Amino acid sequence: MRLPWPGFVLGLLLNSIGCRHVACLDFNESKARLYLRYARISYCTAQHIERWDCGEDCEHAEVRNGTVSFGYMKNWSIQGYVARLPQSTSEISCIIAIRGSVDAKNYMADAEFWMKDWPFPTSCPGCRVHAGFADAYSELRKPLLEAIRAHRCERLAFTGHSLGGAMVTFASFEARAGWGLHVDEVWTFGKPRVGNDQFAERYVAAAEQQGSSIPMWRVVHYLDPVPRIPLRLGLGYLHEAREVWYDTRSSSSFKVCAFDPSNASVPYEDPTCSTSRTVWPCLPHADLDHNIYLNLSMHHVDLPLECSSDSPVEQILFA
Repeated sequence: MRLPWPGFVLGLLLNSIGCRHVACLDFNESKARLYLRYARISYCTAQHIERWDCGEDCEHAEVRNGTVSFGYMKNWSIQGYVARLPQSTSEISCIIAIRGSVDAKNYMADAEFWMKDWPFPTSCPGCRVHAGFADAYSELRKPLLEAIRAHRCERLAFTGHSLGGAMVTFASFEARAGWGLHVDEVWTFGKPRVGNDQFAERYVAAAEQQGSSIPMWRVVHYLDPVPRIPLRLGLGYLHEAREVWYDTRSSSSFKVCAFDPSNASVPYEDPTCSTSRTVWPCLPHADLDHNIYLNLSMHHVDLPLECSSDSPVEQILFA
């Protein structure tokens, strides 16, 4: 007779960490919070990012002293940084973080939701992507690649919230499939959909070719409407895997959503996760659920004074 206690103990463990799926054991919430902090730092001013003196986020998320390159692209107001990580804390050599939407130029990129053919040199047959995101990324990609090469980054991690998540999706795909760089981690928070089925499939294939079983950790907070747009129905957008859905506003529980690229019957977007709630009832919750992840505010006006007290800059190409 098989004793039930191993399953009982596993159930107690999953329940204790607020997880409702066995696959949650693959998901590290502490790591998620760390990469969320790296993403939050991208909202800070150039001076604080370069000095890495942005308050508690910079204290918890370490980089190697004197290795931070800040970049601001003025046409689309895309901002982020590249930095080397301490060798003692990770085998990953560099972190790349891109800021989410904060101004009119960003919102214009968000609003151009029609698709266009994949316009970049990295091969992606049949891929169609969000026009506004592609235009914004076109300004970012060359100086970003130059900064990565200048830092001699061998193994990369990417992180971004909202529009930043869209930018790192394109950049991490190119790093894997076109730039010859190894990408260990991709973390996005409140990321919108960026492309069609072919792009999502190519994204997963590029990760698999590098031996990565998790192409991306795509974290969604409760009723955040942004990950539910642009629409799949009618517009043909599809998310990349793998989703982690926090199904309460307090982030007290989460589900690692189904994903099996070898099984065509398993959809890329698990219908029991965030897509179980349509976008329209989520719209009134945009401020609470899109701007707060893991109980940390992503709203730039809520960041600590140590992060935002310096004056803004005009344009810096990852100096």
